[in-house]
Amino acid sequence: MDAGILIEYERGRLNLERHLPQRQQDEFLLSVVTASALLHGVQGFR
Repeated sequence: MDAGILIEYERGRLNLERHLPQRQQDEFLLSVVTASALLHGVQGFR
């Protein structure tokens, strides 16, 4: 999962709930680089 997707969700510009039922069998992974970018981005906007 890309940090951009999570940031768009956090900002209310992406409806993940609409897409998740179709992906129940998929495995979602988050790299430490993406997690760091997300935390850094969230911290920068608050």
